[in-house]
Amino acid sequence: MKKIRIVSIVMIAFVLTMAELHAQDFIQNLLKDELNLHFNSLQKQEKPPYFMSYRLRESQLTMFGTAFGSLVMEQKSRDRLMSVEVRVGDYKFDNTHPINEMGFGNNFSGISIQMLPLEDSLLPLRKAIRQCTDEGYKSSLEAFEELRLMKDSLNDGYNDFSNQEASVFSIPCEPFVAVDSSWIDYLKEITASFNDDENILEARAILAISSTRDYHLNTEGTSLALNGNKSSLNIVILFSCEDGNMAPYVKSYNVNTPDQLPGKEQMLKEVAAMKLLIAKLRTAPLADPYSGPALLSAGASGVFFHEIFGHRVEGHRLSLKMDAHTFKKQLGEKILPESMSITFDPSAIYHNETPLIGHYMFDDEGVAGQRVEVVKNGIFMNYLMSRKPVKGIANSNGHGRGEFGVPAVSRQSNLFVTSTSGVSDEKLYESLRKLCKKQKKEYGFLFEEVIGGFTNTDRMSPNSFNVIPVVVYKVFADGRPNELVRGVTLIGTPLTMFSEIEECGKNYGVFNGYCGAESGSVPTSTIAPSLLVKKIETQKQMEIRGGVSRISSPDLDNQTITGEQ
Repeated sequence: MKKIRIVSIVMIAFVLTMAELHAQDFIQNLLKDELNLHFNSLQKQEKPPYFMSYRLRESQLTMFGTAFGSLVMEQKSRDRLMSVEVRVGDYKFDNTHPINEMGFGNNFSGISIQMLPLEDSLLPLRKAIRQCTDEGYKSSLEAFEELRLMKDSLNDGYNDFSNQEASVFSIPCEPFVAVDSSWIDYLKEITASFNDDENILEARAILAISSTRDYHLNTEGTSLALNGNKSSLNIVILFSCEDGNMAPYVKSYNVNTPDQLPGKEQMLKEVAAMKLLIAKLRTAPLADPYSGPALLSAGASGVFFHEIFGHRVEGHRLSLKMDAHTFKKQLGEKILPESMSITFDPSAIYHNETPLIGHYMFDDEGVAGQRVEVVKNGIFMNYLMSRKPVKGIANSNGHGRGEFGVPAVSRQSNLFVTSTSGVSDEKLYESLRKLCKKQKKEYGFLFEEVIGGFTNTDRMSPNSFNVIPVVVYKVFADGRPNELVRGVTLIGTPLTMFSEIEECGKNYGVFNGYCGAESGSVPTSTIAPSLLVKKIETQKQMEIRGGVSRISSPDLDNQTITGEQ
């Protein structure tokens, strides 16, 4: 009897262990079985798919918002989304081929999205997966039939999709980040700090904490199971100025996990510094349009490079005839000083102790993220590539990115700008004043803090960029104390601005933000030194006047890095 009891206990423990493992592997195994089943079944069709991928994301999102010490928003959600991609034809010519020579086309054909049940109930899940697959196949087939009639006139000499080595990697499933009500008290205390200032018209803090579990499988053999976390805290202030205008101040903290956000004591110190700065901004004069030398802090420099350069080396744009192709004919040529290099590296998780939100192991097409030297010692070397080939570049280098369910294109990751000849801050200031005197300017600008920017890369509008600063100083040539000003927007065109770079600083900074472009919003990071530019141009920002006493919560793209338009 005793022996039977011991065996029974062992068997129960074994069954429980296997049940736990099954729960972890259930979704991955289900997707694998369903992908093989439906792909093999569709091979019987007259025009079968040559490629299929299944992506599934389980996510939890918690958002809190406070204003002047009171809770104004509390949202919690969980969902399970599936995205199916089906390609009909072959790697050379398929349903995603552009429908005309301008590059416009069928990016969304063959893409289907479905909300799945949250419970691991086999039959409802299978039914939803089958429906999602059918919709994707019908969409791809319809687009391919239309394209097939125009195939001869659309052949552009390079493939529609690259054949990549399969990626196989799995991380054990982890519990989603636990979010408790202590964060509400944290946010209340932040915004309550502004209650004693009658000139503050709006004081909001918005916290978003997300956790994800991602599965990615395709018919080439890729099988991925990954965990992800992102957290953002945005402090949005609207204040009245002495001249009757109103002005915003935005401070963003974008990290991977909530424990990387400033602690309460540190945050309250930063809020106190914000209040002092806002008090000075209230009386700061509006700056006039300006053309002359300028100094960009490390954070501003990062946004500067993201906008003027980063979007223009996203390789898929080379196949778009409406794109300006700024650097298309400059591969192998010098575009920056010999001392400067630019690298994109999604494998980097931190810079010093600062987390980088542009980090990922595999891109959104299942390709391993790769370190790409785009500029080496001033020479333009390479483009960022997704699985969309372009003339002369056949394969991805792990930069196919996009929001879940949106077709991926080549996008930026962690952008590193480095210089072998960085100088001290004192030397940068000295050089700025010398440039002002040489150009007979009373002052130059120092761009201290920025909240983002945007750029145009097409041929239908000026191929320009905007960087939006919130803290700008005049630095006087005669050595007078710096003067804080407001209402400044940094503008320019990329090739001109590159030619104006004079010196880099020794100190590097990180700017974490969310970049928007045609494949949606993706997290990116820039790591760059402070930068001295011989000549920049500014214009006035739009004035805010009237009896506005409330502003809405900002979109991420409006207060961090924004992208190509």
